[in-house]
Order: sequence, then structure tokens, then C-alpha cells
Amino acid sequence: MAIGYGEPAPKPVRGSNRRSRRSTRNALAKKMRDQVWIRAAGMCEECGKGPLLRTLDALDPRAGHVSHDRGRRVAPADRFNPDACKLLCRDHHLILHGQRW
Repeated sequence: MAIGYGEPAPKPVRGSNRRSRRSTRNALAKKMRDQVWIRAAGMCEECGKGPLLRTLDALDPRAGHVSHDRGRRVAPADRFNPDACKLLCRDHHLILHGQRW
């Protein structure tokens, strides 16, 4: 998929409040993450490690992370685009962010 395509971030609707906009963003993000997990079948798309766990503990060695290829702020049009994301294991996600153990 080309850069710049995808579902853009939702714009505020006249009369909407911050809470409703946040719930809309959260619903779109959950839908996008679910699609990435289904596509990857719970396996790291870089190394094939798996099955990965959907957990909030980011440092768990079996944790899976949905990571944007270019970043949410660099390509805001791809923020909710599942084709612009990958499912990564903890090690590859930390390497992507330049962190190491």
C-alpha cells in the first residue's frame, strides 16, 4: 500500500466532546490491532516467533506488539491502517525503537 493512504484520524464533529472523540479513536485503534493480530496469526512478522500473547506487560518475553512502519505521527493518514502495521515480538519491537537489553 502506498504511503499516505489509509483511514485518516477522525475529525471533531460539531457538538462532540473530548470523551466521544476519544472513544471513537479507541474503537478504530482496537479494530486495527485486531486485524493485524488476525493477519499475523499471533506470530512475529519479522522472525516468525510465536505464539505471542496479547498482554499489557510490554516487557514480557512472549508479548506481541503492533508497531507502525513509519510511526503514527509521521504518517497520520496511516494511523488506523492495518496494512501500515506489523505484529512484532518484544525483541524486534525494542530493536525498532533503538533499545536493547
